[in-house]
Amino acid sequence: MKKKYIAKKLGVILLSSMMLATLITGCNKTPATEDASAGVTAEDNIEGGSEQSSEAGEDASDEETNIITMEYQFYSETEDGLRFEIPEMIEVDGVKYKYTGNAEYQTSEIMSVVAHTVDVEVEEKEDAETSIEWVSDATGKKYTLNGDIFNWSDLVPITTTVTERVEYGARTTAPYIPQVKTISYYNEVDEADAEINGKLVSSGQSEPSWRSGYPVDGVFTCNSTSVDKWAFEGYGKTVYVPQSSATPTWDGYQNDILSFLGLDANLYRVVGGRWNGDAYTDANGTISRNAIFDCEAYLSTYWAVYEGKGEALGYRASVTYYAYADALKDVSEEDISTLYKMVAIASYEEVSE
Repeated sequence: MKKKYIAKKLGVILLSSMMLATLITGCNKTPATEDASAGVTAEDNIEGGSEQSSEAGEDASDEETNIITMEYQFYSETEDGLRFEIPEMIEVDGVKYKYTGNAEYQTSEIMSVVAHTVDVEVEEKEDAETSIEWVSDATGKKYTLNGDIFNWSDLVPITTTVTERVEYGARTTAPYIPQVKTISYYNEVDEADAEINGKLVSSGQSEPSWRSGYPVDGVFTCNSTSVDKWAFEGYGKTVYVPQSSATPTWDGYQNDILSFLGLDANLYRVVGGRWNGDAYTDANGTISRNAIFDCEAYLSTYWAVYEGKGEALGYRASVTYYAYADALKDVSEEDISTLYKMVAIASYEEVSE
């Protein structure tokens, strides 16, 4: 079904409409590309194809002025009225063209759908979602909707989400995690480093586990070469180890070491002991021998994620996501609406330098 409408100098934006630009004709020449102000399909823009269609129509040349026509596809909730903003200026093959104010509208399809329109801002067009999960405010039902026409603006300043993840490392106890912190990022609009306030959006920790790599030094002493035992003192308790012992250990040494160090046995454990060099005499004449006790700690790795709003260069589009009503298994009549797929054929004249 096709219906035609003629309009002069359209100037009203309908939020639910989307556009796809297609070059129709030129004055004895067919430009191959246009600038980013024209809309493109999801297949072209999201999946990395050409940014324009190659469909050709009837000759729209003018003998005195180079006139071309552009075809824009978009969705609308109504079939009449001013509902689509034609780009005022476009550029094709390096040549600039200005909208003449003349446009013809056609209805290419009338659809019974569940639809939802979203204003999208992305730094890269490929980042745009081609499908969304939408919950109806009226019925509370959730639908999977797809978008296939994107009306991209030129490169403009947009609001972007700046994210920072903070790693607190392996610890025996949880660190202090503030609710707000300063996030540094590069502002593409101002071309300078900037700072914003980031709010805590999530935090967590890894599953705790015993981790090695925590050695503790110890010193054994004796007052004479005639003594055959090493003495180890700590916090009011003295233990003895034969000088002939292959390791600096004794019965219950694991708990004694933790007690000497004031460590929680639930978070630390001693798994071995070894001599660290031979005996020596210190400056006070005390005979000593160094030891190392190998310990493990029960640790978790903690992290936090902060988000804030910053500025970047990117693209804007108003995208209508939809699903055909008869293709949905569980759909409420209250959520079904009529959506029109429209085509606007606009005339442009070349701008003289």
